[in-house]
Amino acid sequence: MPLDVTITKDTEVEDLHALVASPGWQRFAAFCHQQWGAEGYRQHSRKIMGTLGVDNANAASVSQQMIQLEAVATQIENLVRWPVERIKKLEGRAEQPTPPGALPFRTRAGR
Repeated sequence: MPLDVTITKDTEVEDLHALVASPGWQRFAAFCHQQWGAEGYRQHSRKIMGTLGVDNANAASVSQQMIQLEAVATQIENLVRWPVERIKKLEGRAEQPTPPGALPFRTRAGR
């Protein structure tokens, strides 16, 4: 669906600031963090690992599911982070890291 307005750098920044400040976005981000943040990720991975049989006969399937879980969680994390990261880029602050706790998400080794 095409936008009815001409998008400029300034209007995009304003729109994104309004987006991340909106109650709807806050609810969406909170839901994503609940479902896919550190605790949600652990719950999903425990469920997958719980299907691992004693004889490890389905180890390949469990491994594939864990890879898929990581891919999904990473994409959701990227989606939730995008507006803030885009604002930083447009404002010329792309090199500045997101402050700790500003976008709490998964806290696993290597992340």
